[in-house]
Amino acid sequence: MDWAALGDETVDLLRRYLMIDTTNPPGHEIAGTRFLADVLAREGIASETIEAAPGRASLHARLQVAKPLQRLLARHGSLRPASCQRCPAGR
Repeated sequence: MDWAALGDETVDLLRRYLMIDTTNPPGHEIAGTRFLADVLAREGIASETIEAAPGRASLHARLQVAKPLQRLLARHGSLRPASCQRCPAGR
């Protein structure tokens, strides 16, 4: 396994994911969800997008493996701008 190439790919995927505007309000989680669904699909992993409301989506995927793993990956899809009054000094 080429760990350096895998690390580069991981950084690239994270960089592209973080560039997606999921600012709340109004919450554009669907764009981030679609991005992650595409990444999973390219790897042959089926997923389901669940929209609680238009544009407010979550992604569900399950790996089919011989030995079940007890793992959960969860992400929060929307971001809220930080208020300057709440930011520590110098940040």
